[in-house]
Amino acid sequence: MTDINQKRFFNLSDITKRVQEILQPHIGKLFWVKAEISSGRERGGSFYCDLVETVGKGKITARMRCTIWSRDLANIRQRFKKYDLNLNLDDGTAIGLQCSLQFHPQFGLSLKAVGADLSFALGELELKKKEILNRLTKEGLLEPNKRLYVPMLPQKIGLITSKDSAAYNDILKTFSASTFGFKIYLPAEKTPS
Repeated sequence: MTDINQKRFFNLSDITKRVQEILQPHIGKLFWVKAEISSGRERGGSFYCDLVETVGKGKITARMRCTIWSRDLANIRQRFKKYDLNLNLDDGTAIGLQCSLQFHPQFGLSLKAVGADLSFALGELELKKKEILNRLTKEGLLEPNKRLYVPMLPQKIGLITSKDSAAYNDILKTFSASTFGFKIYLPAEKTPS
């Protein structure tokens, strides 16, 4: 049996300090990470989650904590909004994030995300579009519309908006100024029960 006096013990703070020294040249450098969101939650305008990589039937092969601070999250959402996309941060969502390594002696190693790749959201939208088109094709709803005759200048227009909206007033003003006799149809408004 080894004598306790013969063993060399290190203070935990010495170990975390050494880890921090080793990681220091890499802290703050940006790189892209592809992963899935897990255990996501938004608090105080910031988003906290685990990023996971899975194989097969969801077996996790890698996991790391990640934070998107409120300022970066607002910038990412604004960029997505510019392209009429929503930033989906639900659990299980595949995402591409621009990150940097962070290390804190008390909280360990984690990632800080400062950007998100639009192509992941566009990829999901493309998949949804294909699913919708496949369903419409199976139900036979695409072909009948292709066979309909559409005049060069349609004069019957269905407007899907409320009468109080700016869109309704803009369209009405535009068509009223036209020399063509347009007929505008609005959806039937529901009466209160």
